[in-house]
Amino acid sequence: MEKIRIGVLGCANIAERLVIPTIREMDEFELIAVSSRKTSKEKLKRFSLKFDCEGVLGYKNLLERKDLEAVYIPLPPSLHEEWTIKAFEVGKHVLVEKPSSINLESTKLMLEKAKEKNKVLMENYMFEYHSQFEYVKEILKEEVGDIRNLRASFGIPLMNRNNFRYKKDLGGGVLLDAAGYPVKACQMFLGNDIEVKSANLNYMDGFEVDMYGTASLKSVIGITGQISFGFDNYYQCSIEIWGNKGKITFKRAFTAHPNVKPKIIIEKQDLRKEILLEVDNHFKGILKQFYNVILNDNGKIEYEKILRQAELIQDIRRIAENG
Repeated sequence: MEKIRIGVLGCANIAERLVIPTIREMDEFELIAVSSRKTSKEKLKRFSLKFDCEGVLGYKNLLERKDLEAVYIPLPPSLHEEWTIKAFEVGKHVLVEKPSSINLESTKLMLEKAKEKNKVLMENYMFEYHSQFEYVKEILKEEVGDIRNLRASFGIPLMNRNNFRYKKDLGGGVLLDAAGYPVKACQMFLGNDIEVKSANLNYMDGFEVDMYGTASLKSVIGITGQISFGFDNYYQCSIEIWGNKGKITFKRAFTAHPNVKPKIIIEKQDLRKEILLEVDNHFKGILKQFYNVILNDNGKIEYEKILRQAELIQDIRRIAENG
């Protein structure tokens, strides 16, 4: 099997806990190096020892390496445009953390450069590659019938106040973070041609970014997706699909850990059953997709998905702010 040599731009928590360990498990990739800011020498040293790869001080120095074909970018959202475009300019494919960038204009610039350089850009909404979604799609027509409504929620309790998600200049805010998951879920089940019909974003004293909200989206045939999201919420991570025959609920829709068996609940008249599905690593799923798209030179599909996601997020903000 042809291996793709990959580097990591930044010593982020998600990279350390989940993405880099997955990369090292896979036959498709060879982890060459990880980089950090020039002020993070000790963290870089720890990463390079832990993952048995080279540590490179400075993101630019990693991108200029000739022994890399692709990079994973888990930096704060406000840095995505800059470093993604710089990666394309030196011939690297990019898997970037969600959101693709801080606004639609920025995402369009990234996509224009990807097309110009004929490079792959993927956005790391890993959950859509979990096998629980394949399972539900196979049984959806039989168990749910025609979809009448979809509800999706992703909310988490408050974290450390220093988290980049609470910093406006780093691209923080719940809309650019947790909201993206239920927006993506609506596209998966209702189609990419959904439109935002109403939206609400709420702020809290002591925080400079949007902290919780809701939105209603509608498909071309009139099916509604109702989504909710929050940074100061009782934990919720669910999708509920209600149809004319029954209802299916994902209890761990977006964050099923590789060691966790996700639960699906099927409800019909006089019937309720809970199904524990097999464990799966959705990070491995999206990395396999990244690998295949690179090898098959099929980046156009990913471009369209990224653009539509950015358009819907911008529409939610516009409607929430302007009505």
